[in-house]
Amino acid sequence: MQHQITADGSVVVYIFQEELHQQWGKKELAVLSTAGVSISRLYLDISFSNITDDAQSIILTSGCTIPVLHTVRQLRIRYADVDLEVFHRILAYTMACAEITELNFEYCEVPDKVDPEMIPHLLKQRRVKVVCYSKKWSRLDFETGSWKPC
Repeated sequence: MQHQITADGSVVVYIFQEELHQQWGKKELAVLSTAGVSISRLYLDISFSNITDDAQSIILTSGCTIPVLHTVRQLRIRYADVDLEVFHRILAYTMACAEITELNFEYCEVPDKVDPEMIPHLLKQRRVKVVCYSKKWSRLDFETGSWKPC
């Protein structure tokens, strides 16, 4: 796990697959949280595996879990297969992140279409940007549930 402090004082946490064999996880995140550090961006690079049924924790490929981080403004998931059920739980997880403004899926297999009724109202109300990149950037249209070119 690597972290970086940006010019505005926010913290970006990067979790890469090749680092998952190392002993880290909740302990390091707890240290950052206990120190009063607000994690503003969480980047999961080939490390996302699943999300708990209650949508309160992300499960990494190592088996470690990341509880809801209320200060996260951007969540980026790279190189993951995300079926419809997991996609809905990711949306629910992001709603628990009070500061969330953007959810990125990069090089991920995501559902082609999402039932607009299943998109949380709070996501729409907060105007969270949900985008996907495979060969080009697409944005989730909350009204139709389909991906539209950015």
